Amino acid sequence: MTGRGVEGVQGPRAREDVVFRSVAGDWVLYDPRSQDVHVLTVTAAAVWACCDGSLGPDAIAAEVAEHLDGAPSPDVVRQDVANALEQFRASGLLE
Repeated sequence: MTGRGVEGVQGPRAREDVVFRSVAGDWVLYDPRSQDVHVLTVTAAAVWACCDGSLGPDAIAAEVAEHLDGAPSPDVVRQDVANALEQFRASGLLE
């Protein structure tokens, strides 16, 4: 991901203690606070990789769409990004 942010815009930021790794072909997050492991879809993994605080949801959707083979419509990608971010928030994975 390229991290093209807009100055002054703060987007979702991953908690620094959450571990993001590829394990046996799957992308996973490990939350040391809850000791939960979250297995991610390819799209959710791409969203997570963008959660450095520099991109808002629309910019994350644009980044994700660039990297998906045969990307679905922009509306579908935006909805997938919104769903992933909501799940990350609900799981307490974002700052």
